[in-house]
Amino acid sequence: MKQRRPASGLMLALMAVSAALLIGLSVSAVTCRPSAPASPAITPTPTAEEAAAAAAARAPTPPPPPQLQVLKVSGSGEKGKFRVKLQWNGEGRGMWKIKRWTVMRDLTNQTQSMLVLTDQAFEVDAGDPQLIFVVAVCINPNLPPARQLLVEYPGAPQYVLTDEIPHPKVKAVVDTIKEVEAALPQMMSRLRFRHNTVELVSPRGREPDYLQVVVWDQSVEPPRPYLDDNVIEAAVVVASSGGMTAAEYAIHLQRTIPGSTTGETQRLANRIADQVNRLLALAGLSERLRKR
Repeated sequence: MKQRRPASGLMLALMAVSAALLIGLSVSAVTCRPSAPASPAITPTPTAEEAAAAAAARAPTPPPPPQLQVLKVSGSGEKGKFRVKLQWNGEGRGMWKIKRWTVMRDLTNQTQSMLVLTDQAFEVDAGDPQLIFVVAVCINPNLPPARQLLVEYPGAPQYVLTDEIPHPKVKAVVDTIKEVEAALPQMMSRLRFRHNTVELVSPRGREPDYLQVVVWDQSVEPPRPYLDDNVIEAAVVVASSGGMTAAEYAIHLQRTIPGSTTGETQRLANRIADQVNRLLALAGLSERLRKR
């Protein structure tokens, strides 16, 4: 019998390649099968608020607004004034205002506080810090005057600007002044003018007699009542001092008014004494500006 010849190496190689091709095609058919198309995404239309917020988020952040800063407050070394260091980082000139009844107060309670009696405004140039001096009245007379702090040191007074008045009797005077000034416009319709006298028509029960503490501006029609600045300052000083004579108040004025004479300040103290004492009485205080 003829024996069957084994397959040559070439035939075996061809058969192996064919098998590999068949396997590759079957795998390719599985892995490359296209998937089902995805549903298109639906993007909601943004609201006007959302669109504005998005636009704002994309906008560049604006620079901070310029500021006028109070860097330091202290005494000035001069009676009736305190010292403020300010800095304006804008352009040109800035305006700094301090309101009536603002207090420069020593938080450590070592020195006197100072009370601003009138609104004041100051122009400050841009650039380096500048010093301004605010006119005010010293209160807490039992304490030393406010210090001019040129050099910081441990335990130094700590001065701040505040609207809290630390002296109870001075606060009573200020509250009464505010009360009088608020009541005067409401009283005008009930006033009757006869020559140089003014009468309140149909008083309402035990209504405080505010008219006794005011003076009248006769240059307008009808005349306008107001509290004299000299009366306000004297009432604050007398209340904080526990009472004083007109001569003592005249000396106080000489120390605070440059160029004033003893005769001038004495006459002023005598002229306003009655109105000062009525204002103190309205405030419920026993302190008085005594003529002798």
